[in-house]
Parts: sequence; C-alpha cells; structure tokens
Amino acid sequence: MSTTPPITPPEYGATPTTPDARTKGIAWTALALAIAGIIAALVGLIPILWVGFGFALLAGLLLLAAFVFSLIGLIGKRNGGKGISVTALILSIVGGVIASFALVISLVLFGLAASGNSSAPAPEVSAAPSAEPSDDSAVVSPTDEATPAAPDADATAAFLADVRPKVNDLMASVDPTITPEIVESVFPDDQLVLMGQTLLIAGEGGIDAIVDATVAQSGEVVSADILRQLYQSVLESAQNHLQ
Repeated sequence: MSTTPPITPPEYGATPTTPDARTKGIAWTALALAIAGIIAALVGLIPILWVGFGFALLAGLLLLAAFVFSLIGLIGKRNGGKGISVTALILSIVGGVIASFALVISLVLFGLAASGNSSAPAPEVSAAPSAEPSDDSAVVSPTDEATPAAPDADATAAFLADVRPKVNDLMASVDPTITPEIVESVFPDDQLVLMGQTLLIAGEGGIDAIVDATVAQSGEVVSADILRQLYQSVLESAQNHLQ
C-alpha cells in the first residue's frame, strides 16, 4: 500500500511595499503654518500694548489655516504625509491655546490702559516763548533736512481723520453711552495706526479668519459682526492713506 507524501503549502514571499507617491505638499504647508503660528503666539505673550494683540491675531490666523490644511491632509485620499498632518493638527491646537492666553493678556492690558487714561489728569500745557530767529538761522540745520518724514506724518493724519469718525459711530451704535473720548482712550491714535498696518498685511481676505479666530479665542464675548465692521473700516482707511 503506497502512501502519498504530505502536500506542503507553497511558500510565498512577502509582497514588497510600494512607496507612497502621493504629494505631501498639503501636510508640509500645514506644519509650516502651525510652527509659524506658535512662534507668533509666543511673541504675542509679550506684555506690550498692541504688540501682543497684533501677534495674537496673526497667530490665530496662521493656526486656523494650519488646522484647516491639516484636516485636508488627513481626509484627502490624494494627499500623503498623514503623520505630518497629525503633527500639524496637534501643533495648531496647542498653538491655539497659547494664542488664547496672549489674547487674554492683550485684553487685560487694554482694560488697564483704558482705566489709566480715564483716571489720569490731563497734563498742563504751558506756552513756551518762541525765540526770535536771528540772521544766522538761515543756515540749514540737520533737523531741517529731515523732510522725508513729512509724507508719513501727513498720511497718518489723513488716516486718523478718516478712520476716527467711523470708529466713533460704530461704537456709538453698539452703546450710545460710549462717547468719542472713551473711544479715543481705548483706541489711541498710535494703536489705530498699528491696527491699520496689521490689517494691511492680513489683507481683505484675512478679515473673516481674524474675526473667527478672535471670537473663538475670546469665548464669543466679542460680537463677530462688530469686529468685522471695525476691521473693515480700519482696513479701508488704511488702504486709502497708509499704503
């Protein structure tokens, strides 16, 4: 009686894995935006009025974009670099927490500045006697040669003359008891100029992202419509006079 030898199953070698050829551009973009947003959020922690606020807004814009790009990198089937997208997503969330602290610090500084300006007495301005120019005053001094700064001063004055009534009317529409003096104490001239320069960098398309980030980070304490109107008014005046 013959016995048949046992049949051994064929041995299959491990199938070679093909490298992921999908593009990783979205993932790397999300990571770069997240890193830049965290850096801006850390700078926003500096307790200097409007410096921290400006960088906190910039950080919110960058981190919001990083969050969106990281989600696109994770969801999109044509996008590679899933690990990079996960890292960018985590960094965008961590950066959002840092940016929220920076925004809170800026709001506290605004409150302190407003209360300090309202309680501080107005400085007494004494008229200094003007000296009669002598014949030697015809010689041009080094300060007389500093004429290039005049256009900047004129542009700043024109910007403030344009934007100040808009801000006053907007704040009065929110609360009729808010007087122009109160608005000026909360938004001094130098802060309005800095806001205009910051919004020029963000551009027209960045207003909604900045508003959304500000509202989200402030716990929806600030009205999105009021912020959007404020930023839009400041941006329009800045485009007309500060560019």
